[in-house]
Amino acid sequence: MFKDRFWLFFVAILFVSSLRIQAQNITASPYSMLGIGEIVYSGNANFLSMGQIGQGIRMNSLINVSNSASYGALKQTNIEAGAALSNAEILTGSQKTTNSNAWLSYINLGMPLSTKKEIGLSFGLAPFSAIGYQINTMDSISNDTFMVPVSKIFSGKGGLSKVHFGIGMRLYKQLSVGVDYQYIFGQLKHTNQLIIPSQYNMFGLNQDKDGYASGSVMSFAAQYHKYFTYNTKRNLLDSFQFVLGVNFRPQSDLQADQQLLVRTLPLGLGIGTKDTISNQIQQTGSLTLPSLFQIGFSFGKVDKWLVASDLRFSDWTQYKLFGKQESLQQAFGLSIGTSFCPDAYQYKNILNITTYRAGFRYDQTGATIQNQSLNELALSCGLGFPMGRSKSTLNIGVEFIKRGNLTNNQIQENYFKLVLGINFADRWFNRYRYD
Repeated sequence: MFKDRFWLFFVAILFVSSLRIQAQNITASPYSMLGIGEIVYSGNANFLSMGQIGQGIRMNSLINVSNSASYGALKQTNIEAGAALSNAEILTGSQKTTNSNAWLSYINLGMPLSTKKEIGLSFGLAPFSAIGYQINTMDSISNDTFMVPVSKIFSGKGGLSKVHFGIGMRLYKQLSVGVDYQYIFGQLKHTNQLIIPSQYNMFGLNQDKDGYASGSVMSFAAQYHKYFTYNTKRNLLDSFQFVLGVNFRPQSDLQADQQLLVRTLPLGLGIGTKDTISNQIQQTGSLTLPSLFQIGFSFGKVDKWLVASDLRFSDWTQYKLFGKQESLQQAFGLSIGTSFCPDAYQYKNILNITTYRAGFRYDQTGATIQNQSLNELALSCGLGFPMGRSKSTLNIGVEFIKRGNLTNNQIQENYFKLVLGINFADRWFNRYRYD
């Protein structure tokens, strides 16, 4: 009875979270004005602390949403959720600003359908991209015989969220495959303002561009997994696992609607309306998401240590909104991660059963600034604390991120990101032979 009620409670939380995720403030990056905004990592705290790896990860008590072929490895029902906190330091040549944001990072459920045939499924909710910026500049415009000083404000908010449902299964011996369906939806809002001091007796200008996008995306995954065992000097069996994984998301078109409102502002003010110049109620078209290819591997001693690495490629020159392209480029990234647990079964010593994680990643993003690539470097680490003798864990992941470079006349962003995740793993929904 309790587990049935908890199942209903989880579905209710998932529904409420779908409303909450759309209204979150996730980023304050000026770079989020490009494309669909800043891409948000949707993996859990475990894999974030290992450099955002995922393609070569296959575990029986952790949900790996990065590769749906891994769902078949689940031996227990898993419910996981995570919350994130970030503090950003944004630097220009002469200014420094700071900003903090907190948001619901993910909520997922995974369960085995058949442990014998290695069939499992997972579904959940997470942010997909985020927009959140405000850029203030000073400029001047011509007014007959003299120049008028003006303020220009560029701001944006919103982003896309995703609901996913995937299934994975062992196809043949050491080969597993998976497919993941994602429904992506959200709002992309951009506002440009021209504010003129009141003494010049000229009205300012405000342009609101509200975009709405929604649609279905599919991704296809595969994993080759091999176990190795051998006898130690103490005549004990040691087990090792090698996993090679790939994931491909084809180019997809989402339905997009856009409303454009242009209005004049009262004298000297940035709020209110003097007159409406243009109000295009709706423009219907499409938003093209580029394809994404990921490949990675892991090798490790079961319940002891693990090393893993991922490569990813995405061609953002394919991105279009209402048929128009932006000055974006091909993106690629590399992640390297590791984890270590001194002794997973020595429950009397918390330090021995704690899992220690660390990682590194490098990304050339799809953005170009002044014909130069926008690059991102990140170092990460984390801890996993088991809760009792079950497979349930409390996980902490930390990332230190540098994006952009002042020497290239770019805006430099330094981030500290903390993700707190909890994973409940138990044998649920089993039919008992005896009562």
